[in-house]
Amino acid sequence: MIRKLYYGISSAAGWSWGVSFLVTYTLIHEKGVIPFAVWAFFNSLAIPIFGLFFKKLSRLKEIMINVRWLVYFMAIVQCFSIIINLQAMYQMGTIIGLSSRLSTLVALLSGGIFIISVLKNGYKTVLYSNVIQWLISIGAIITLIFIGYLADSDVTLHAYNDFNSIYWSIYAGLLLLFSPFVDMQGWVRAIEIDKNRDFEAFGLSGIFFAVYMLLILVLSQFELSVHMGITLLFLVIMISTSTIQPNAHALNINFKYGWLGALIACLLWPLLSRFGILALWTYLASFRAIVVALVFIYMGYEKIRALLISK
Repeated sequence: MIRKLYYGISSAAGWSWGVSFLVTYTLIHEKGVIPFAVWAFFNSLAIPIFGLFFKKLSRLKEIMINVRWLVYFMAIVQCFSIIINLQAMYQMGTIIGLSSRLSTLVALLSGGIFIISVLKNGYKTVLYSNVIQWLISIGAIITLIFIGYLADSDVTLHAYNDFNSIYWSIYAGLLLLFSPFVDMQGWVRAIEIDKNRDFEAFGLSGIFFAVYMLLILVLSQFELSVHMGITLLFLVIMISTSTIQPNAHALNINFKYGWLGALIACLLWPLLSRFGILALWTYLASFRAIVVALVFIYMGYEKIRALLISK
């Protein structure tokens, strides 16, 4: 059971991304609680649904692991994931008042350290580090809630602004459901889960992520203040690096010197930092959805073809 909990927490941590905190908090305030509920629902279901397909569809595993262009596409996804999480750290640094240069340095150092860490003990390092980072992240959010409560800085939340906000959440949520299927670090973890038949870990991951979403909802009742600055930055660093690290590990076991590719992506990030974090995430999510849809269409074609031949 302990191993399943570790896998479940690791899956939730790897899925969290630094962008999840920033986007979710902003979503609640700008679009409302109902759009947030839709967003959180899809976000929490993504890994359990992926786990269900992973367990039931052996052909899906064969295609995603053995078709080289898909492997290369997933490698690109990992690199973009690293870039987006660096952007999350940078953006939080500027939000709390750090200079652009210092925020860039914090993001590069944090990302670089966790990328290099995968060179020793590989998956064990990622697994244990993910659990520690996740527990620290949850503790940081609870601390922020207490700071907000003691400061009496509560704000009024609305149910929703308009139906377009709900439509956006549904669209973004559907994109999220496609995402784990082309997430190389998720496949690496799923294969480890499969070795010990710990499939319950996928469901546990959904529960842990739902708790994380609910804590952000509670925190959103309070206005983020300057007193929360360092804790906020530390929180986003923990969340972001809990995704960057397994990304680097996934690249490293699928490609010779893959960790070096992850480090290069880290160093190239400043060239893309002028793009907004939401724009980067939307581009990535849209491409992932298209590729996954094509894979399932191809599997459907294979099934129909096999039925026709058998007749």
